[in-house]
Amino acid sequence: MAGQGELWGVVVEQSLVDRTVPPLFEVLATLPLGGWRLLLVGIDEASLADGVAQLRAAMVPAAQECWYAHLFDEGRLVVVFADAVFDVTPDALTWEPVVMHGLARGVPLEQLDFDPCTQADARARFGLAAG
Repeated sequence: MAGQGELWGVVVEQSLVDRTVPPLFEVLATLPLGGWRLLLVGIDEASLADGVAQLRAAMVPAAQECWYAHLFDEGRLVVVFADAVFDVTPDALTWEPVVMHGLARGVPLEQLDFDPCTQADARARFGLAAG
């Protein structure tokens, strides 16, 4: 499943214009959550820049409805909005610019928690075996 040099991420299926994950991403698991469907995705570090560009292009425009996706490894958190990308860490002390951006676009504070943001937490949230 996850290998060296791979980031995992969470994409809300409803954040995508046609609900299709860009081709550079592998869907690892899905999880229904209320009216949403969370997709756990993986992408190789070498494909990250292209994958982020594809993801941004596939997302509902921020002026229409603001969504975000987040990608992570053990020391990095990349938060992708249709109109901006933030490269921070899983430490909440680094999230202020991301949170401010989301709040300014109408994302509720409680949704700006970037959970899960480690592979161990993602395995637990999506019910995957430890790997």
